[in-house]
Amino acid sequence: MKSKSVKKMILAALFASINIAISSVAFITNFVPFQHTTNVIGAVFLGPTYNLAQAFISATIRVFILGRPFTAYTGAVFGAVLSAVVYKKTKSLLGAALGEVFGTGVIGALISYYPMKYLFIYPSINLEHEPFWFFMPMWIPATITGSIVVLIILKILLSSKVFKNLLS
Repeated sequence: MKSKSVKKMILAALFASINIAISSVAFITNFVPFQHTTNVIGAVFLGPTYNLAQAFISATIRVFILGRPFTAYTGAVFGAVLSAVVYKKTKSLLGAALGEVFGTGVIGALISYYPMKYLFIYPSINLEHEPFWFFMPMWIPATITGSIVVLIILKILLSSKVFKNLLS
C-alpha cells in the first residue's frame, strides 16, 4: 500500500513539473492546452486526490513564480478532479477528457468570473461590463485542444506495457 501512494506522489510531482515546463512556453493568454493534457493524464494515472494535488501545485507555481493570474487555480483544479472522478467511474479515456472540458471549460470558467471581477484588472477589459460566462469562449477551446492531444498521447502510452503497469 505504501509503495502505491509513493508511486502516485512521484507521478503527481512529475506531471506537475511537466505541466509547469510546457505551460510556461506553450501558451496564449487564457489558452493553455497542456494544462488540460496534464490533468487528463493525471486522471488516468493518479485518481482524484493526487490529480487535485498535481493541479494545485502546478497552479501555485504558475501564479507565484510565473506571474499567472488567479485563474490558474480555477482553470486547473475543477477539471482535474472531475476528469479523474469520471475516469474512475467509467474507465473511459473519452469520459476523462469530457470531464476536463466540462470541469474547466464550464465550471472553472463560471467560478472564475466573480473573483477575477473584483481581484484582477485586465488591460483594456472591464469585467463589470462582461457577461458571467466571459471565460468560457476562451477556456472551452483550450480544454478541447488539450483533450484531443491527450487522447492521442494516452492511446500511445497505454499500448505500452510499461505504462499499463503504472495503472496497477
